[in-house]
Amino acid sequence: MIVNRNALVVASGVIALSGCADNTHKSATPTQSATPSAIGTRVTVPSHCGVLSVTVNGRLWLADPPLGDHNPPPGWDENETSGTFVVVGHGRGEFHGDEGQRASFRRAPAGAENPNAGCE
Repeated sequence: MIVNRNALVVASGVIALSGCADNTHKSATPTQSATPSAIGTRVTVPSHCGVLSVTVNGRLWLADPPLGDHNPPPGWDENETSGTFVVVGHGRGEFHGDEGQRASFRRAPAGAENPNAGCE
């Protein structure tokens, strides 16, 4: 049996890279603390004015539905809440807080304003 070493090396590289096709969890904006994890991206969700949005890897996500009434929802931190953000479908994501908080998000359309921008 003759084995073509070049074909074997190329095939090995393709197999090794096939698990790395999704690089959506590689970076964060300078204002967000995001690092890759085995199940999603570590993020800090602003919660001072309610859970309205989060920026993950430079992309804005809008809470769907927004949580809180211009205040943090019950069980959320006064200013920001840490946890993991996971993309669960096309344009859909979920936040799982370190202390059990949950929120659903949808990807914001291009040019959308961040609703947290006016929060003080």
